[in-house]
Amino acid sequence: MVQTTAAVICGEKNVQLRTFDLPNISADELLVKNISNSICLSTYKAALLGSKHKRVPENIDEVPVMTGHEYAGVIVEVGENLKDQFKAGDYFVLQPAMGLPTGYSAGYSYETFGGNATYSIIPKIAIDLGCVLPYHGDYFADASLAEPMSCIIGAYHASYHTTQYVYEHDMGIKEGGALALLACAGPMGIGAIDYAINGPVKPKLIVVTDIDAARLDRAESLIPVAKAKEQGVELHYVNTAQIDDPVAYLKTLNGGDGYDDVMVYAAVAQVLEQADELLGNDGCLNFFAGPTDKNFKVPFNFYNVHYESTHIVGTS
Repeated sequence: MVQTTAAVICGEKNVQLRTFDLPNISADELLVKNISNSICLSTYKAALLGSKHKRVPENIDEVPVMTGHEYAGVIVEVGENLKDQFKAGDYFVLQPAMGLPTGYSAGYSYETFGGNATYSIIPKIAIDLGCVLPYHGDYFADASLAEPMSCIIGAYHASYHTTQYVYEHDMGIKEGGALALLACAGPMGIGAIDYAINGPVKPKLIVVTDIDAARLDRAESLIPVAKAKEQGVELHYVNTAQIDDPVAYLKTLNGGDGYDDVMVYAAVAQVLEQADELLGNDGCLNFFAGPTDKNFKVPFNFYNVHYESTHIVGTS
């Protein structure tokens, strides 16, 4: 029997560090040593909401759940039925998105399955769904960042465009288009900027906004305007807190036109209203940031939905 120390959710705003014995694994489970787990805002939201969160069970006051879903480590023990797939000592990285109807996932829903722990047990359902991936590197933090980057990349694939009278969705951001990344100078935002510039489908223009000068400076130091220009992309960093009419100003950067793609990286009503106003014809608003309020609502221009084919997609 292995002892683990884990950060567990016991209720709303109630995260505790507990040390306890893990049960012996079954023939269809893996015992793993967690080496790295990157911190996601989704974990913070689960900690705030407790069982009010979509992925957190009702009985966490009796059976707390391990936090952390962006994790990687070393397999310690392999269940009898899995020895043709895994061996002790293998490095792994977890893909936590299992796509279950319940929404249940590592780091939110299970007593012994999470990354903010010294040891954890990966259950049969995650293994059967192919969520335990081999990792061939030595720096486990890189492996942990695979999950957030996959979310960012997924968002770029989920956006879509249309052609009038052709009833098919053209998936992805618009090639050679104008992309606005709003509230996008944080850690996930930096990944989004990087992928937009270096990914397979490049816009001609990228505008990154935030209201925090330090975050914008940090983003620009990591991804300079000159580097984007080398990839054929015009990049602007804009502090909208210093502008009286952010929408009008951002449109001037695109020759007075609206944007083909607008991605929103903060669940803030004002930012979403800006995003709506920035959309051009056939513009796609991608709401990446998940709110904690189940009744979070923002006005949206449905005149433009009908006459300009503007549309929304949600990703995370």
